[in-house]
Amino acid sequence: MKRALPYLVPFALVLALPTTPRGQALDHWISARAVALTRENPALRVSMQLGAALGRSSTILAGLLVPAAFGGEVARVTVRIAAVALGAAWVATTALKSITNRTRPSGSRHRVYSSFPSGHASISAALALTLARRHRRLAWPAWTLVAWIGASRVFLAAHYPSD
Repeated sequence: MKRALPYLVPFALVLALPTTPRGQALDHWISARAVALTRENPALRVSMQLGAALGRSSTILAGLLVPAAFGGEVARVTVRIAAVALGAAWVATTALKSITNRTRPSGSRHRVYSSFPSGHASISAALALTLARRHRRLAWPAWTLVAWIGASRVFLAAHYPSD
């Protein structure tokens, strides 16, 4: 139970955001404040746009081509594992988007492009988990990148923090 506690607390908080009235209000307030900050600060906007670009599936897949083509056997195995993880993340994300059909902060409501969960965040997290498990020295940079990508989706009004 002690090992599960660090995971259960953030999970419970994230679950409370979209499912309770107070949580929804906080989720919407954080999103609105982040968007306002982005509008006020052009450098922040550029940084968030770069983070969003890095989190695209096409960018991530293109990034995997380099170690697949030029890396050693360990790198190629990591790329294969990452490909499976990315595929699983994509399937899970697509299914959850279909089930939840959550409206985006921009007001867009289309089942395939539902706000929950963030595809950018989920596939970058799948890659970070793979890298962290296979190459421990890459864990911190990978998870920092995931945080940047996830934040970019909120700051650019594509998702709520709980997504």
